[in-house]
Amino acid sequence: MGILTRSFERAIVKKCKRHLTEYINKLAGMDSAELATILAIATSFRHELDDEGLNVMYPVICVHNDPTASLKVNQLIKEMQDQRRFPEAAATMVWLHTLRAGQHLELRLLCRKMWKELERGMAQVDQGAMQYMKMTGNMLDISESDLFPDGMEPEPK
Repeated sequence: MGILTRSFERAIVKKCKRHLTEYINKLAGMDSAELATILAIATSFRHELDDEGLNVMYPVICVHNDPTASLKVNQLIKEMQDQRRFPEAAATMVWLHTLRAGQHLELRLLCRKMWKELERGMAQVDQGAMQYMKMTGNMLDISESDLFPDGMEPEPK
């Protein structure tokens, strides 16, 4: 790997760290009901991604099999933002940051902190899904919403 490639890689990781830190700070400011809604939407979107061949529950394997996985998720977020679907975009960022942490070991600890914040909403995911349905009329698939992505558990094994 050349010096330019390493410098570019370091700049990318630095930017990803900054974005992930900002996201964690936003999650830290939310109460458990708000986190439950984010987690409900993120869980449902995870199932959609899985149907499209991106198993984000195994982020290291996912980015190994498809190095463009995080770029694809980032593009989906931009489309959601353009469509003014801000809750969906915010929830999908969970998977963008998780995939980036699967790709860059330097992001792993921060990603675990993100999942620690999201864990505060796990007990209320049913209510979060109901809140989303009241707002949009759309049902969410919240099955297995209490699982953490492989390697991103708040407390390492």
